[in-house]
Amino acid sequence: LQLCAQTPNDPACSNATAPHNREGGGLFMGDAMTKALQRDAAQAAYVGVQSEPDYSAWPYGATLEGRMQQLDARIGLYSNASDSDDPAAAWSAPNQCALCHQE
Repeated sequence: LQLCAQTPNDPACSNATAPHNREGGGLFMGDAMTKALQRDAAQAAYVGVQSEPDYSAWPYGATLEGRMQQLDARIGLYSNASDSDDPAAAWSAPNQCALCHQE
């Protein structure tokens, strides 16, 4: 986070165009790790989002908290043989851009 102050346009940092880039990125990462059946990595990504300084202002906190509460169930759905019951992920959400961008 300290480096973000020095390079405010770095895509890994939140900025005026994407004020919740780090929160949205963490949700994407957690979802990717969930799909890869990497529970500990997914949980770490989701927990990391909650420690972001602007987390309380992020409008998708409930989405993240739902992911955390349903983590084991989501992994179970990804791990079965059927793709038809795979849970929705950040990259397929109709609001995927808004997870980071607010304009």
